[in-house]
Amino acid sequence: AVWDGLSEEHRAILQEAIDQYAADIHAWLEDGNGAIKDAGDGGIFTFATLPAEDSARLTEAAQTVWQEEADKSERNAQAIGLLVENAKAQGRLK
Repeated sequence: AVWDGLSEEHRAILQEAIDQYAADIHAWLEDGNGAIKDAGDGGIFTFATLPAEDSARLTEAAQTVWQEEADKSERNAQAIGLLVENAKAQGRLK
């Protein structure tokens, strides 16, 4: 691997840069989350929900598409399985 070919000095430089990048991203996300919390209800985002009946009907209607996607690969099948489990747990699918 390329990493193995680097000197200890270069590894340290890269590790420090990666650590700083991760810290910067974390701080940026925390700032954004703080702004959302500070805005309170009706602040930055307006959330809408569907009536339970509509949500269930949409989930049921999606089953054909979900199955088509699941048939494409094992990875897709696993992802669709998670969607189905969640829909059942939330009462949107029987």
